Amino acid sequence: MRLGADIGRGMLRRLANDEQGIALVLALTTLLVLSSLTASVLVATAVNHRNAKVSSDANHAFALAEEGLAYGEGRLYSAATSGQAMLVPDTSFSQDGGTVSYSGTLTGSTWTIVGTGRYGTASRTVSAQATVPEAQTVLDPTIWNYMYVDNPTASCGLQYSGSSATITVPLYSRGDVCLSGSSLKYNGADLEVGRALDFSGSSIAIGTSQQPISKVNVVGSCAWSPCDSAHGLWVAPPGLGHTLDPVLSMPVVDFQGQWATSNPGPKNPCQAGSGVPSPFFDNDAATTTGPNNSLGTINLFPSGHSYDCKVGSSELKWNGSNALTVNGSFYFDGNINISGSSVHITYTGRGTIYASGTISVSGSSLSFCGASPCSNWNPNATDASGNYVGNELIFVAGCYVQNTSPTNPVRLSTSSTCESISGSSLTWQVGSLVEGHVQFSGSSLAEQAPVIADTADLSGSSLTQMLPFHGLPPGAPSDTKPVTPVPTAPTNWDG
Repeated sequence: MRLGADIGRGMLRRLANDEQGIALVLALTTLLVLSSLTASVLVATAVNHRNAKVSSDANHAFALAEEGLAYGEGRLYSAATSGQAMLVPDTSFSQDGGTVSYSGTLTGSTWTIVGTGRYGTASRTVSAQATVPEAQTVLDPTIWNYMYVDNPTASCGLQYSGSSATITVPLYSRGDVCLSGSSLKYNGADLEVGRALDFSGSSIAIGTSQQPISKVNVVGSCAWSPCDSAHGLWVAPPGLGHTLDPVLSMPVVDFQGQWATSNPGPKNPCQAGSGVPSPFFDNDAATTTGPNNSLGTINLFPSGHSYDCKVGSSELKWNGSNALTVNGSFYFDGNINISGSSVHITYTGRGTIYASGTISVSGSSLSFCGASPCSNWNPNATDASGNYVGNELIFVAGCYVQNTSPTNPVRLSTSSTCESISGSSLTWQVGSLVEGHVQFSGSSLAEQAPVIADTADLSGSSLTQMLPFHGLPPGAPSDTKPVTPVPTAPTNWDG
């Protein structure tokens, strides 16, 4: 028994001190630890890679969203008017492997522009706001680019006749345009005909193959059938149109208001010592309630008699021989007449002269110009700030009959002439608006300023190139148009 116990204890001591197999245990343990570390590293690397891709996609999406916002803002700020609710519609397009979207919403006077970018699984949105200022009404001088006739029903409302005549002014008629004579040439930049374009005579041509008319629109019939180059009408591409462009109408003139408020004028005299003839603006302003064409014929340019009528910045000044200064708006309750031989008047400044009655100009070797020599006239000259500073004068004629009722004035009949310019070697650089009929006749007649009238009859050997009025002098009648200024700079950015 003792021997067996000793043997057992010996085996235990031997087993306890035996190191065989320990290396395997250590190897397995080490492998397990290393496997865990490797798995941890692989998992961390995969997570970092995934996070880097998500971050990169998000950055791409953010860049695309900002691009969409920029497109939306550009759409809004480049619009002709910023008040229309559909100026920035929902729009999407592909860009750099992703998608750009933008839209705009107008709430009251505030635009909210939203840009969205999508790249991979990432999506980002940014937004900004802009306030729309209230619409403003501004003058629209477009009608002063033409010799314009307003009557849409008069037969041959705009008529030109002459022999070997050349018309180089843009013509616009809401009714007929009738050209007659021999060897008549039309070389104006634009021909707008609201009804029929009629011709009678020989060798009539509109434009040439070398210099076609920039734009021709004929709404009604054409005496040439068809109106094309084979029959004498040369027009640049896209060719003959059949819709008036632009659509214009004669400006509404408030003669009553002008009579009452012109300063100086019938109700507001010149400063003391001005030297103006008496009566000057009116002869019964103290006893009547409005214009009635009571003054008769007015001589604005008395020979040898100078005057200087001035109130504030408004001034009408004549040196007694050949120079007129005009700044502002003035009203004469009568007719204006200029006549004579070798009469040469040069005006400086920018103004409008109203007359209740008619305007008549006649003579030989007569000129009324905005520069000396007349060839230097530029009514559209501007200063460094873009303001119009060129000499520019407009006559406005009401065509009222003599001593008409001021509360319900009567105009001359449509067959009567309200403005007449006639003579030989005559140069006229004064724009006019006439609520009646205009008659131009003579030889070498240089009508070089815009004309707006109800009907017009022109005859003679030439109408020299007309200069349009891009900016109008004080008091000039004109159409208006609403303009909404561009929105304010974007604010309240969010994203």
